[in-house]
Amino acid sequence: MVLASQLLRAVLQLLLLTEIPFIWYLVSCRRVSGFFQLLGLKPAARVPVRASVLIFAGFALATLLPHWCLYQTGA
Repeated sequence: MVLASQLLRAVLQLLLLTEIPFIWYLVSCRRVSGFFQLLGLKPAARVPVRASVLIFAGFALATLLPHWCLYQTGA
């Protein structure tokens, strides 16, 4: 129940956070090609697969290595 409450709060905060720039866009910046362009969010030209795999592998290594070391030493 706590998780559902926290998720609901997070979604509501996100909506409130994006509502203010959206109202500003509607009032003053309609000449820009879109709301997400105004925020600077645009799709990447291509998916950087190699970089994504390296980032994931580094994250997994940095996360699992300490657990593995603690398991091996019995601490």
